[in-house]
Amino acid sequence: MARVLVVGSGLAGLGAALESAIRGHQVVILEKRKQLGGKATSTDFDGIPVGFGPHLLLKNGPLHKLCKKLSRMKPKTSPLLAGKIDIVNHGPLKPLDNVQKSIELKRALKNNDVHNISIQAADFIASWGLKSDIRRKALLSNNLLTTNEGWQGLIGRIMLALDEVGVYLEQGRTVEKIEGKSVILADGKDTIADYVILACGLKESNRILKNSGLQDLPNIPTISASTIEVALDSYPFSGKHAEIDLEQKVAIFDMRRIAPNLTGLGSHISALKIIDDVSGQENLEQLEQALDSRCSGWKDHIISIRKTKNVSIGVRGEDRISADIYAQNNIFLAGDWIENAHILSDAALESGRQSARLFPKAK
Repeated sequence: MARVLVVGSGLAGLGAALESAIRGHQVVILEKRKQLGGKATSTDFDGIPVGFGPHLLLKNGPLHKLCKKLSRMKPKTSPLLAGKIDIVNHGPLKPLDNVQKSIELKRALKNNDVHNISIQAADFIASWGLKSDIRRKALLSNNLLTTNEGWQGLIGRIMLALDEVGVYLEQGRTVEKIEGKSVILADGKDTIADYVILACGLKESNRILKNSGLQDLPNIPTISASTIEVALDSYPFSGKHAEIDLEQKVAIFDMRRIAPNLTGLGSHISALKIIDDVSGQENLEQLEQALDSRCSGWKDHIISIRKTKNVSIGVRGEDRISADIYAQNNIFLAGDWIENAHILSDAALESGRQSARLFPKAK
């Protein structure tokens, strides 16, 4: 049995901890924040789960499969319907009452016609520029899901499983550096680990590695966005599931239209704008302007709101790196920026589980 220390309690860290424990190791998670789950979570405000922008769960993807496996009660989900998504200045992403346009879309999908505006919109929603044929096809066949229990419900399922297998979690603990088997914390204390999995994000992982005297991570370009998540006591949106502005790289969802049991009365708007050549603050202001034009008067009906200037969405496949580049130091990496076959939340979870498989099982 090895002592495994996982730094970070996002999906990558939770996946790494669960897989390590299943393989027979003694596992501790260190999380510097009070909230668990990283950016793949939400917080209840008066019973309304408010998160960090729109999350869409791939049906039978790694995260969905794991959550179904961990509990007798299947996750409560609702599909995002492609026929209820409008493309600004174009119309429905998937026209249901126009046979000719439906045929054109099928032909474009078959030929992978990236010039077709519906294909472009489907790629945008399904992967935010990370490119995934699997997720695009899932969207067009109504197999991208929202969760009626909020993402904290999915995180809660994994946390219960970790508790059952004896994983220990410490919050408010910041790792400064790693010296051999000693992991030095910000308060000057240290702990011992045979293996360390850094699942704390690209920037934080690089800080720890530099403090440990190890070579910097390579420059990894990420796709980032500004998000606004807001619960309203009114219905200012169009009645559709979502609207997409490809020119502005904006997506606005009414999560309650997709999942009616998600909140009480009113709307639950989740909006995202990809950051290009402006600051996060400017991008956030532009996103607010987009909401002003699409959800007139929304600011007068706010119940709860969370704004995020800059949140990393992910890394394109060709820019991702191997989890084991520091294996000689018994340090492994996990996150959606690590090489694996998935993107977004599935990539984060799967990278953690893969990293835990890079060192031997307990004998």
